[in-house]
Amino acid sequence: DRGYLESKIATPMRERNPLAKKPIKDKYGERVRQNLKDTYYVPTSQFSKELTAEWFCFLKYKTVEHPLGLKRGVRAKWRVLPLEKCGRYVLKSPFCQPSAEEGCASANRTLVTVQSYMGFLTKAPEGNAATAGLGLPLDQVQTLAIFAIPEFVNAYFEFVKARSGGLVHNGQANVAGAIIALTREDEGYLWQQPEFFEKISRFANGRTWNEMCAETKAVCQSWHRASVGKKSRDPKAPLSELLKLKDPLAPLKNAIQQLDAAAAACPPGASYQAAYKRDALLLAIMIANPLRLRTLSITKYASPETDVCEVSNLYRTEDGDWHLRFYAGDFKNDGSKSEDYDAPLPRALADRIERYIDTYLPILIRNKPESPWLFPTIHGDQLGDLGVVVSRIAKSFIPEVIRLRPHAIRHIVATDFLRRNPGQYKFVADLLHDKLETVLRNYAHGQTESAFRAHEKHLSNFFDGI
Repeated sequence: DRGYLESKIATPMRERNPLAKKPIKDKYGERVRQNLKDTYYVPTSQFSKELTAEWFCFLKYKTVEHPLGLKRGVRAKWRVLPLEKCGRYVLKSPFCQPSAEEGCASANRTLVTVQSYMGFLTKAPEGNAATAGLGLPLDQVQTLAIFAIPEFVNAYFEFVKARSGGLVHNGQANVAGAIIALTREDEGYLWQQPEFFEKISRFANGRTWNEMCAETKAVCQSWHRASVGKKSRDPKAPLSELLKLKDPLAPLKNAIQQLDAAAAACPPGASYQAAYKRDALLLAIMIANPLRLRTLSITKYASPETDVCEVSNLYRTEDGDWHLRFYAGDFKNDGSKSEDYDAPLPRALADRIERYIDTYLPILIRNKPESPWLFPTIHGDQLGDLGVVVSRIAKSFIPEVIRLRPHAIRHIVATDFLRRNPGQYKFVADLLHDKLETVLRNYAHGQTESAFRAHEKHLSNFFDGI
């Protein structure tokens, strides 16, 4: 078959830059590594038929336009997208797919909570607070009704807190909010279905179904108040060495140059040469147009001759400028923006874009010429997680960081822009395609030093002779 021999060629390992600095101590990363050694989630393959049926009824309730027979809050509907616009976890799990053509990222997040909570309930009661579960038989927890048992829910939050090094944080707030939505009066999914009570009546201790829901809601409200807005790690810590630099974008530029050099050292026409060029263009575009990971992962390209329906996200205007365009539904459902996006790319990138499209993209998709993706795998498929690509680039070519994800690049670009243009928050909001209030919340505190430097200049010689 075409491409068979090439598929047998081993891709050279990308070794870490020998000039890399000694890794910065990362307490959060170490804690995550330790937690990953203790897996406890219940896989969907172990879901009973009853729980599976419950889940898909719940998925339908959360995704249909109007759920018949049950109430649902105005903002409680989950957004559904075509599968190609969903992340790899949604693509891999039928439990997150309301139909054969559609996926739901919110379903994935809730499903993970279900698996984690069930895993804790069935985990052996051995070890310390961060490792011990409740040791319940699996068949006793195979129902969504377990989210209405306040003692179990509270114990789960204590367990998660212990695994987070004794910290409460937004992750717990998100879970608490989801359980509140299940158990709240009148519109709660569980609250409206007292028939679920029979499935967990052994844990009732004389309480009614509504009393259990109300008590669980109160527990979650306490945890939500304690954890909302708090973080289990400092997201800026891995970037500290970069942000100390006068030009924090310089190491990213150097990484692009090194990717070009790595490509030049490859045999012409090799798939991994094209992959290096793909990574270099990806990093360049992330700096020029710092969009979110999911938006970049669904970026398509079609030639003007075939793009009769304007499905290509990358296109060229009549005056020769390259643009990226997306529609409102292509963006993360965080309320950041509701309008479409159409922004120019730097003219200095024009040659790089043209060479990639003419020379390297055809290599990546030669076995799947119908592939629409701008950043495909070496086999022409949609690249499932661009975050892994960015992380690999950082490990190999950006020694100033211990880890790097696409969202961190957004932060670096925004911080650098504000250093050069103090107070221009509206411009940063447009650059990030985000809400102004979100930018103010995340970046306004960084202007404290600028304010005091301006005040110092105003005082001038005030302190002389004192």
